[in-house]
Amino acid sequence: MKKSKFNIVFSNSINPQKWGGGEKWMLTAADHLQKNGHNVVVAGKGKAILLERAKAMGIPTEVFNIHGDFAPFKVEKIKRFFQQHETDVCILNLNKDVRVAGLAARKAGVPVILARHGLKLIRNSWKYKMTMDLVDGIITNSHSIKEIYDSFHWMPRGKTEVIYNGLNIPDNVSEIDLHGQYHIPKDHLIFGAAGRLAYQKGFDLLIKAAEQLKDRPFTFLIAGQGKLKQYLENLINQYNLQDSVKLIGFLENALPFLNSVDIVVQPSRYEGMPNTVLEAMALGKPVLAAEVNGVRELIQNGINGFSIPPESVHDLVRGILQVADCKNIRDIQQRGIETINSNYSTEKMIIHLENYFGKKYNESMEKLCKGISRQSKTLSTENTTSLI
Repeated sequence: MKKSKFNIVFSNSINPQKWGGGEKWMLTAADHLQKNGHNVVVAGKGKAILLERAKAMGIPTEVFNIHGDFAPFKVEKIKRFFQQHETDVCILNLNKDVRVAGLAARKAGVPVILARHGLKLIRNSWKYKMTMDLVDGIITNSHSIKEIYDSFHWMPRGKTEVIYNGLNIPDNVSEIDLHGQYHIPKDHLIFGAAGRLAYQKGFDLLIKAAEQLKDRPFTFLIAGQGKLKQYLENLINQYNLQDSVKLIGFLENALPFLNSVDIVVQPSRYEGMPNTVLEAMALGKPVLAAEVNGVRELIQNGINGFSIPPESVHDLVRGILQVADCKNIRDIQQRGIETINSNYSTEKMIIHLENYFGKKYNESMEKLCKGISRQSKTLSTENTTSLI
């Protein structure tokens, strides 16, 4: 049974005030799927940034308010929503989304239930096996994550599908006078980093690297907000780097910032497929990134960008100097643009998603038909036996 238009629900129970790559992916996918004629709903916690931005884009929203793994009343409520919405495909973000909304979807008879993981969110244990038994497939944006999942002895081969993030970069991204706005000397190279101020992002490593480079004409700007803000500020003060390292806060739209710095740095300890790196390469910026997860697939060191081992201040310093002194930087920037245009367009992502939905939906319908056929044969046998 071929189906070209789907009723799709995205469920993301992340902290209402958090906004990151997973949420950006979700709205990009929801927006383009809706434009392609699919009936899309984005669900999350009440007053979440995710839902507010979805509404502003004209995407219908629903409040699920999933707070934990065990919520029988919530399961029944969400089940009724799926039934009323006649949901065909449900895409779930966190493990607690799977354990609550995924269970609700199973009870509602939703044909296709998928988990979307931009980071490695499951481990090789019985608890996660039970969780993943609730979904028909896993979408991830990195082959490194797929390889980890495929290595679990209980994970069926082919259950994890790699679908690269699609970028939606406007044609004319504006620039900011960063030298003037942040009182940066005109002869300084500006290194930009962006993301949540969290351990994962490794901004403490960047500050420690900056301390070793304070005699060079470099300024480091870090955009974002998060629970490590005070710790990072203390580190900056400890090393007397107030003039060369600046925390500039959360940016509603990071693209003009990325377009205005000289070099983008991503010192993360772990990532899926980092949006900041993708966006910077698409904008033609030189990128230095720690070689974690999806970065290994994205960057060929010295060819289309620069990569270094993670969690090493020494290598981060070395990499910063390598990029700053690179003689063929223009060629590397151009190859970075070509990499993104070839593999990470929104159009390719949406086509891949639609094809994957269709494949999983057809598999579900085949299972249903086989189940009905077996049931009919059983009933027929029972009726024949009763006549005898």
